[in-house]
Amino acid sequence: MRSPAGTVDEHLEDVMDVLAWKSHPTWYLVATNDAQLALRTFIAVDPDSRRDWFRLRELEELPSVRWPLGGSPMALASLKRTDHLGEIVIDSPPQNLYSAQLLADLRAAVDEAADSDIRALLLRAEGDDFSAGAELTVFIGIDEAQASELSSTVLSLIGAIEDLRVPTLALIHGQCYAGALETCLACDLIWAAEGSQIGQIEAVAGSITYAGGTQRIASRIGVGRAAEMVFTAAILPPELLASWGLINRVVPAGSLTSEGRAFAQTLASGPTRAYAATKRMLHAWRSGGVTAADAVTQAEGPVVMRSQDVQDGLVSLQQYGPGHAVFNNR
Repeated sequence: MRSPAGTVDEHLEDVMDVLAWKSHPTWYLVATNDAQLALRTFIAVDPDSRRDWFRLRELEELPSVRWPLGGSPMALASLKRTDHLGEIVIDSPPQNLYSAQLLADLRAAVDEAADSDIRALLLRAEGDDFSAGAELTVFIGIDEAQASELSSTVLSLIGAIEDLRVPTLALIHGQCYAGALETCLACDLIWAAEGSQIGQIEAVAGSITYAGGTQRIASRIGVGRAAEMVFTAAILPPELLASWGLINRVVPAGSLTSEGRAFAQTLASGPTRAYAATKRMLHAWRSGGVTAADAVTQAEGPVVMRSQDVQDGLVSLQQYGPGHAVFNNR
C-alpha cells in the first residue's frame, strides 16, 4: 500500500484494487470520465484526512466480484421462514455492501420466496447498516458487456421483488444508500428506524440510479421530490422522508425488527388473494394510470368476490364484527 504522501494516481491504483468505506457512503461508479474524476477527487484529499475517509485491506478479504454473476457456499442473503412469513436477510458485514455475490444471493432468495407458499415477506439486514451501497470494485474498469449485464441484473432483481404476489415490507436501519434504497423501493411498504441515513446518492459520483430508483421515488412522492433527491444526492432523515410519503413509518431503532416482524405477520394472516389483486391494481396504475387500474379491477374483482376468503370474511363480519375473520388464501 502507498504511503499517505503517495500521488493521486498511485492511490487510485490502490483503491481500484482494494477498497471499502469506513464511515462514508459508497457510490455506484461506471467507466465514465466523470466517475473516474469523482474517485480521483475523493483520493486527492489531505493525506491526514484520507485515513478517515478510506479503510483499505487485502483484496482476498473482500467478497469476490465475478463475471458472470454466481453464488457462493456462504450466502450473503437468504430466505428464512416462520409459518407463512418469509424474511430475506442480508448479511455481509461490516456494511452489507452490494457485491456480485450479494446480488446473486439476493436474487436467489427472491426466487425462492416466489416459489414458496409464504403470504408476506420481510426484507431486512443484519449489522449496523441496511447497506451503505455498492462495492466500488463492481464498477471500476467495467467494460461494455459487463455494464450491460449488470444493468440487466439489477433491474431484473427489482422486477422480481415487485412481482411477488404477497405484501412486502422493507426495514431500513443505519445507512441505506443507492442500490440498497432501490431494493427497498421495490417493496410495497418501507419502515425505517429513527436515526437512519437514507439517500439516492449516485449523482455524487457522476452516476444514475441503475436499478430504477428515480422513477420509483417519483411514483411514490412525485417528480419534484424525486428530482430533488436524485439531483442533490442528499442524505436525509427518515422523519422527513415519511412526511414526503417515501417512508411509511418511523419507529425506534431498538424495536424496528420486532415491530416490523409483528406487522408482517398480520399481513401473512390476511386476505392473501385480495392483497395480490390490490398489488396488481397498484402496479397497473403506476404504469398506465387509473384506466389501466380499472381494467385490472374489472378482471380481478369477480374472482376475489367469489373466493372462500371473502365468503368466510363476510360471515365472520356478520356474526362477530370486524377483526375476527381467519383467511386461508382460498
